[in-house]
Order: sequence, then structure tokens, then C-alpha cells
Amino acid sequence: MKKKKNRTTTRQRDSAKLVVMQIDRADAVMKSAKKNGFISATLPKFIGESEWDKSKHILVDRLSSTDLDFINSYFIACEQLEESRSIVVNLEAEQLNEKARCIQRVLSTKVASEIEKNSPTDETMNNLFSFSDQLRNFYINPDYGQYSPNYQKLFFAQVLNENDTNIKGTTAYKALRAIAEMS
Repeated sequence: MKKKKNRTTTRQRDSAKLVVMQIDRADAVMKSAKKNGFISATLPKFIGESEWDKSKHILVDRLSSTDLDFINSYFIACEQLEESRSIVVNLEAEQLNEKARCIQRVLSTKVASEIEKNSPTDETMNNLFSFSDQLRNFYINPDYGQYSPNYQKLFFAQVLNENDTNIKGTTAYKALRAIAEMS
């Protein structure tokens, strides 16, 4: 009995196209992050809703188990990178909020001190304006305390190095492109 050749259905082709497009987008974001050396709030999401999770059951009979495992691992790595990006974005927001709270504390203490010393006069107001110059310097050169912005680089490098995110050029990626008729 002759083995029947697998034909790609329209549904498989369309699903594979969506997966390939998502891989290409995630790869572009990863290259940008690697080039910059860190994750920041301006970095686009690595991956949104996973097309792979929605489509792998459609593609299962067209890919080898090795290719399926490799692609699955790739999308897990993308999800971990996205979670890392989200954590860093939240840390940046919290750091900015803490900086604002520190500035408000220093400013309110200075204003209260000046008002206690004198009734609001032109001299008091001039002292406050010179203080605003000091405050501007404080904002530009903040004391981060225990927090180090290098954490972003270290965190990203750790997550990136723990995961194999190089999929282009692999047999799994080529197989997906073939199913998608994007060769």
C-alpha cells in the first residue's frame, strides 16, 4: 500500500502564515532588545496572544515531533521574555513614582521650613525659587538608593540567555514557511 502524501489544507496554510508572521515580529523585537542591551517601556511586546497556541493542533500532522517541540519551546521563551518586559515596565513606572514622591517630600519640607521661618515675603519666595533650581538638579541626578538601573540589563540578559530564541534558519522554521507557502 502506498503512503498517501500529506496535502496542506487552506486552514493549515493560513495558520502557518500567522505563526510565521508572529515569529518574524517577535524576532524583530528581540533583535531590537539585543541591540539596545535591555528591556524598556518603549520596547514593543514580544508576543501578544500566541498564534502557535491557537494553531498547533492544526499543524500537528504537518510537522515532526522535534519541530513541534522546538517551536513550542520558542513560544514559551517569547512568553517569558514578554513577562520580563512587563516586570521591567512596572519597575520603571514604580521608580518614576518613587522619584516623584521623594521630590514632593523634599519640596514640601523646604516650603514648610521657609514658611515657619518667615511670613511669605519676596525674600522667602526668592529662596524657594533658588530651591527649585536645586530640585531640578535633584531630579536630573537622582539618588537611586539600592535600586540600580543595570538591573534591567542583567534581568534581560539572564532571561534571554536561559532561552533559545534563535529560530530562523532552523528546520522547524523552514517547515512552517513551507506549509505557509512562504518559501
